[in-house]
Amino acid sequence: MLYPVFGVPKEVNNFPEEIETTTAETTGNGTCKRNQHKIRLPKVMARSVMEAIERAVMQFAYEGLARDCSAVAQDGQVHLTATAEEDLRQANIGSFPATSHVKLAVDPDNSDRLVFSADGDKYPYRGRGPVYRNNSSGIDSIIVVGKLLDAGSTVLDRKDPEWRGRFTNVEKAFIEATDVNWDLCSSGDSRDRFWAVMAAETENVGVGVQSPLLDMWNVSTEHFDQFLFTYDEQTTFCSPCTNRTTNAAYQSATVAPPTCPEDMKGVSMQQLISRSFASEYISRCGKCQDKAVKCRRMLHGLPMRLTVTLDGSVPVKKHTRDISFDYITNDGQRGTAAYRWLGGIYCKDDHYRVYWNDTKRGEVDTGQIQMYDSAMLSGIMVGGIAQTHRDDKVPEPWWKNKPVPLLVYERVMNPDDEVMNVALHTLGDMVKVRNQQKLLLQGHISWTPLEHPRARAGFPWRRLIDRKEDRFHLASGAYDPKSQGQISTKPSIVDRHANIPDPSSAGPSKTDAGYLTSSATAPEPQLEIGRISPSLFDAPTASMFAEISPLLALAKSPSLSGLESIIEDTALINEQLNGPHKGQYSAPNHVQNNAQLRN
Repeated sequence: MLYPVFGVPKEVNNFPEEIETTTAETTGNGTCKRNQHKIRLPKVMARSVMEAIERAVMQFAYEGLARDCSAVAQDGQVHLTATAEEDLRQANIGSFPATSHVKLAVDPDNSDRLVFSADGDKYPYRGRGPVYRNNSSGIDSIIVVGKLLDAGSTVLDRKDPEWRGRFTNVEKAFIEATDVNWDLCSSGDSRDRFWAVMAAETENVGVGVQSPLLDMWNVSTEHFDQFLFTYDEQTTFCSPCTNRTTNAAYQSATVAPPTCPEDMKGVSMQQLISRSFASEYISRCGKCQDKAVKCRRMLHGLPMRLTVTLDGSVPVKKHTRDISFDYITNDGQRGTAAYRWLGGIYCKDDHYRVYWNDTKRGEVDTGQIQMYDSAMLSGIMVGGIAQTHRDDKVPEPWWKNKPVPLLVYERVMNPDDEVMNVALHTLGDMVKVRNQQKLLLQGHISWTPLEHPRARAGFPWRRLIDRKEDRFHLASGAYDPKSQGQISTKPSIVDRHANIPDPSSAGPSKTDAGYLTSSATAPEPQLEIGRISPSLFDAPTASMFAEISPLLALAKSPSLSGLESIIEDTALINEQLNGPHKGQYSAPNHVQNNAQLRN
């Protein structure tokens, strides 16, 4: 059952009504002595001060998960340079949802579903994703999770100066799909184009058919550093058989925890993950079947976001609790890592659904979760759903004794010691200035002018999917409600003077109607795509994918021949789009996430 959470969360009273602080006076000889007068700081103000300081310091621990300046702007970034008076009329016109809450009730025919109801309970609106069509629940869920994680768009994902060359066409199309304005453009055009790109370059993925979700996730994120970790493994085989030692290095983006017969009684997620990162473990020899093969694992680094897949072979419990495990680095240093559950993609009856934590990093756990199901409620993300249990927040029919395609955990981090030291010294210096009866803004080192780095107005590569569902469009003049949102897409002369910083770009670039493109010759205007039927279950037509070929032809990739062959063979497209349901989710046979780097 799905129930809302009524009322507001109650904060534990860990503070007195007032917090006492002492003042200090400066004597003539420069020494400070404590004054007996005490200032009583109200609890609310004291908590605000503490939170402000903690948030300011903690942002340095997670700066790698912030959105990179090369990623497409999520707000109306100013990026043009005017050279004439008429240039000043250029405007960014954006569309944003006006919905803050939704009223829903449990479907009388299915207690696992919600429906809109004027007499229903009130839930927070958390956004939207693509709307289901033609077996799309898997790829819909991947897009939504990628959007929630800013997959491919974080500082960490793009820290390598050559990141644009590393990202594949599938990964670029995935990033574009996550940046679509799904709140108001949920028809699925961009989803279908991304799906076509993936199917063209992935052997066991087809448009309109159920495909292994983990394969789709891995091919969409395999070069995103927020998920990657590498490790060295030394294996010593048993002496009666070979008595030799091998060394190998591996890179992985998803963990498939090993299981043992004892786990059939039930095993916690904590135990499973601890095994996956254990510094030493013993396994059974393939020849003599004795437990005599010793393995030693040394990590080069841990991922900021840990993705896990469960094959359903053993009953797993406590999967939404915080987890921690010990590990050893390649230089012999031992450490302990902690992760918190963000959410995951769950599967039931060959249909996928996203359940996500409704509590943000560092905030009090309200016990609420979010839910997204592309075949329900027009693809909205519903917040404020009461957890089923503190240790397993997700409803049991979606995870108990069955495979879970994808779980996501975020690392719980401390800022570096040097960051903490600088913060401590800064507060000490502020106290010293105050105790000297000086004004802080006159006695401190002046701040650097605050100027947020400008995000891109467009993608730093040739677009792979359509622009119609972008968050912003360039227009001439202010928005006029009488025009009913008709926006000019003709290039303006001001576009030639765009000033968009790009520290990671290689080579010249120019803007076209506010979108950053490569310096290659612009393609011919795209043909208008036929209207999509309002039905949620109609299959997309072949014409939707016909225009992908000329766009992808500009991208440098030897694997585009697969896409070209699909587009040339219209009959094959129709068979893919309208074919019967062929696949069922199976794990872990589709896990191909470990790549051996050396032997």
